[in-house]
Amino acid sequence: MRIRNLLSLLVGELVYPGRVSHLVDAPDAVRQTVAVQGGLLAGVQTSGGAAFLGIPYAAPPIGLLRWRAPEPPPAWEGERDATRTGSPAMQTIGHGRFVPVTGSEDCLYLNVYAPPGRPEGPDEGWPVMVFLHGGAFAVGASDNYDPSLLATEQRVVVVAPNYRMGALGFLAHPALAQEQPHGGSGNFGLLDQQAALRWVRDNIAAFGGDPAQVTLFGESAGAWSTSYQLLSPGAQGLFHRAILQSGAAVDPLSTVSAAEAEADGLVFAERLDAAGAGAFDRLRALSAGEIVRASAIRRGILGPGSWGPVWGDAVIPHEPGRAFAEGGYQAMPVIVGTNSHEGRLFGLGIRSQADAEARIRADWGRDGEAVLARYPARSRIEAQQAFADVVTESRFAHPADRLRRLLAARTPVYGYRFDDPAAPFSIPHPWAPTPLGAYHAAELTYVFGTRWALANPARFTSAQAALARRMRDSWGAFARGEALRDWPAFSRDAPAVRVFAPGGDTVETDFAERYGCDFWDRLSG
Repeated sequence: MRIRNLLSLLVGELVYPGRVSHLVDAPDAVRQTVAVQGGLLAGVQTSGGAAFLGIPYAAPPIGLLRWRAPEPPPAWEGERDATRTGSPAMQTIGHGRFVPVTGSEDCLYLNVYAPPGRPEGPDEGWPVMVFLHGGAFAVGASDNYDPSLLATEQRVVVVAPNYRMGALGFLAHPALAQEQPHGGSGNFGLLDQQAALRWVRDNIAAFGGDPAQVTLFGESAGAWSTSYQLLSPGAQGLFHRAILQSGAAVDPLSTVSAAEAEADGLVFAERLDAAGAGAFDRLRALSAGEIVRASAIRRGILGPGSWGPVWGDAVIPHEPGRAFAEGGYQAMPVIVGTNSHEGRLFGLGIRSQADAEARIRADWGRDGEAVLARYPARSRIEAQQAFADVVTESRFAHPADRLRRLLAARTPVYGYRFDDPAAPFSIPHPWAPTPLGAYHAAELTYVFGTRWALANPARFTSAQAALARRMRDSWGAFARGEALRDWPAFSRDAPAVRVFAPGGDTVETDFAERYGCDFWDRLSG
């Protein structure tokens, strides 16, 4: 039993570092109580920071609230313990009747991490950073990451919410569109994020945060989410700056209309024996496990067979590229960045040359042959690298460059490229090149400065540690509204992109040429 408990603790520390046991169980931890709209919360205050965990920001989306817009959370009596994180959204890796499921439908909780003490002036508040986690809108949780160092070091309050994912968060269906004409079909996860932002607006002052200084930031699916929130009327005024780490809503492979997603939703329901009259009542009556185990049949963030937001409803009224081009978004300062070798993480799944070619043809359809001609390969190793390059350029670099150019017409925008060729990677893999380079999500260890499942900052060299501090200082300065040192704004005439690298940062203006953006422009029309 003791060994089992130890293993459980070790796994928890690795997979869920946002539970911040170094704060919750610190020798100097003292109970701290704050009042929010639902009642009293009892978290912890230590010399290293404060943590309030597992706070409900919306009612549990279960029963009749499945596939409905989030509703306010019920109030509670007495003090609610806020030293344990809430359940992640229900999810599974893989599909099939017997695939294990983790998480819960009852998942709409957030965590608050704050510096020790209180802001200096009685009328002042710390800037707030709301982090949206990644995971392809299918896996992940807010407590997979530990933002406590970022909060304490940069004197900001960091809020990390969960949100519904997979079919429970992004299923679109004609019955839902009729039932909720003001939005929701295909975008419940985005509505959850907006509910979390409203909670921040209404409650964050109790934790020392300033609701007038909110930066929304996210990585991968969290970056896609952040860019969609820039477009959403329901998010107007809820945040004031944005940081997109490796993801943008103008990526053509992930851009899906509500009409297309609803047509696919009918097929998804039919495969679960929910067709015809009363079909959606039967779908709501299924267990959540049956639903999340079912394979997606629509396009999403990973192309065919995945999940993600849709456009063409009240949540996201217009196609993202058109909306950004025509100014249909909240104008605010924005950072849009990518990593040098994004695709190498995805390339780990490539087992053969035929596998790579099939994946590229599935993603690009009739344009697949043009892509394959641009990236010829004669072996598995070459095919893996070619696939990685395609993903890096088409799914991350080109959309980032496109979005920066669209935003620069109306708002301050800053570009970056994270370029550590030896970023730490903790998971041994038989197909991994050595080193993996600046792979997708590699920058998270630098931005947070804390361990998570893929990397450990204990492995940093002194140059990498200095790089991590420069990135955190830049993120903190941006959240405070300060001028960014050595980081010129991006413009169409001077497309400056800051390159974050261990040997020292530089500014480049040839990002579009480096990643073949002209080719991808022609391909995406």
